[in-house]
Amino acid sequence: MEGAKKRIEKESEAVREEVEKVKEVVRVEVKRTSIEEVRKKRVMVFGLKKKEGRTDEEMIGDMLQVLGRKEECKPRAVFRMREKEGESSGTRPVVVEFGSEQEKWKVLERKMALRRDDEFARVFLELDLSREEREVAKNKRVERKKQKEREEGGKSGGES
Repeated sequence: MEGAKKRIEKESEAVREEVEKVKEVVRVEVKRTSIEEVRKKRVMVFGLKKKEGRTDEEMIGDMLQVLGRKEECKPRAVFRMREKEGESSGTRPVVVEFGSEQEKWKVLERKMALRRDDEFARVFLELDLSREEREVAKNKRVERKKQKEREEGGKSGGES
């Protein structure tokens, strides 16, 4: 009888440990999913320089005006990404969260209109991606640029 009790206690402890592992996996997955849901409604704004006496919200409002989306796409939240310690060169990206994914896409579909505006010609809008996704996208851009340079170098070299 004593051996059966110890065996049951051992099995019970193993089940408790397994349940804790499953709880942790579920917690991590729920957190990841909720972050993804928030990202679906966000746009990252790169190259928007800070201006004296102007808030980021005001500048984003001006940008939406240029895009012709100020009335229909109202940002819920606007904030700058924090800078890394010891790294203050350049402008920090601005994250703009909209009320819906549709509002985000309405803004993104007009992003090329910024090129025609003097104030926002060097401002770029992109999807809100995780740090890992941004790194992959950056590497792809660099690789495409290198490929383009190789192709252009081959064309000009053969025409001499």
